[in-house]
Amino acid sequence: MKSTYLATKVSDQIKGPHGHGYHPDAQGRPRDVDRLNATSYGAEGAISTAHDVSAFFRAFNQGKLVPPELQKQLPRPFPELCGGTVSSASGGLPGISSVTFSSADGRTQLALAATLKVDNEKAMAVGDAMKKAAAAVLCPGQ
Repeated sequence: MKSTYLATKVSDQIKGPHGHGYHPDAQGRPRDVDRLNATSYGAEGAISTAHDVSAFFRAFNQGKLVPPELQKQLPRPFPELCGGTVSSASGGLPGISSVTFSSADGRTQLALAATLKVDNEKAMAVGDAMKKAAAAVLCPGQ
């Protein structure tokens, strides 16, 4: 994971090309929020690429990071996907949503990101659409 880092200073900006999220200000106008102070989110403010997150889950699901008995102890955030066998990591800030899904063996993965110019209700609909896309890719025929 060569492109994952934690913002430790208020002046830290997202490195490299990245999507820009938009969130309404107090007057309801969309504002670019890619320069939010990620340090205020603690460990949740970690910044990573889809490639790094996918590499992590591939190694995790193939048993290269922790033994299988420990791996079984970790919760699966989307138990409804493929009978609960899908691993995932999601992240986001106001106006940005991203999630990486991985099959139980780590061989099939889907990484999605959306920049949102919507309210929270519409953002939930985007999350639902991401789960449907993951189901179509990771558990076809179900």
